Amino acid sequence: MSYGIALDIGTSGFRCQAIDLESGATVSTAITERHPIPGMNVIDHVNYAMKKGEDTANALMIGTINNLFGELDIDLSKVVKIAVCGNPF
Repeated sequence: MSYGIALDIGTSGFRCQAIDLESGATVSTAITERHPIPGMNVIDHVNYAMKKGEDTANALMIGTINNLFGELDIDLSKVVKIAVCGNPF
């Protein structure tokens, strides 16, 4: 079995789904309830990144993505495609 992952990096949270590429079925879904960068809106997210640095903001986002992938409960070594969309701030 091979998988694809669809990842939406949204302004209010992140969402991802694992798809069985043979059947087209959604295998699992993982979401965050809020954006990993502190703040209530895009301006707050940008201000945080400007004050704390892009490396800090990037680490928060990458950590969140890694956690979501872990929550999908699939063998990540069998992921052959990833589609990413969204607005990171």
